[in-house]
Amino acid sequence: MSSYKRLFDEKNNQNWLKVSLGISLTKTALEPFVANVIEQFQNDGYKSILQKKCLLPGVSCRLCSTQNVIQCPTQGICKYLRNRTCKFHQNHTYRQCPSKICNDFREWIQIHHRFGGPSWRNSDAGRWSTDWWEIAKCYLPPDGYFGVHTVEMSDFNGLISVIMNCKYFQNYFTDNLAADSNVCTKVREIGRKLRHAPGLLVTDEDWKSCSDALKDLLQDPKYMKGDNHTKDAVDQLNKLEQDTLKVSDEEVLKVLQDSAETLKRLIEDSNIIKEKT
Repeated sequence: MSSYKRLFDEKNNQNWLKVSLGISLTKTALEPFVANVIEQFQNDGYKSILQKKCLLPGVSCRLCSTQNVIQCPTQGICKYLRNRTCKFHQNHTYRQCPSKICNDFREWIQIHHRFGGPSWRNSDAGRWSTDWWEIAKCYLPPDGYFGVHTVEMSDFNGLISVIMNCKYFQNYFTDNLAADSNVCTKVREIGRKLRHAPGLLVTDEDWKSCSDALKDLLQDPKYMKGDNHTKDAVDQLNKLEQDTLKVSDEEVLKVLQDSAETLKRLIEDSNIIKEKT
């Protein structure tokens, strides 16, 4: 890995870059997994709603906005202007879905949220019946993900949040994702430490802990350990630990750019949400 050593002479700076690369490798391995599970989750919800409502296969809805299916007031969503008008509902008010789908999808999303608070502002309810990623966006963090339109556009923290927040993912893990400490909470903490690492410095001990936590996630025995994408990522993480992973200057630059873009997007989207509330 001569490329990163030329850019970072300080050992702890090299460790920071290793953690960044490790997170990038893990995120790439998680993308198809998250996509497949959420697509199945959306499909299960859709079939359940069709059966419950006695609807024909293929029925969908593009008429509803998210405001149409969220009741007013809803804590954390509805805020009132001086004329006592709800800012969230001022253009679209709550009503029943004319296609008899979206309100039931709202309930499906709600009951499968581990903490009971989906990020409704992230998502377009009119696409829930046809676009699995719009459902995934309800399990992203509420701030900083307004403009994330694909699983690839999400950052590492976003994907981990989807796995943690959507209870459906427990079907694919041996580790208890409801526990205070689990394979997901540990890697989420890695991302937080990386974003706040003073001077882009990470100690040898912290780098080893980060690598171990990432591998523990990727090797959960119920599903992840047998997946080819996660197998490849674990192999690359091992090489990264041994300084034998070949990484191009372009890949290093991409990691740095991704880190900068994530911070920029978090700031910009936070400002957008403030303006809307």
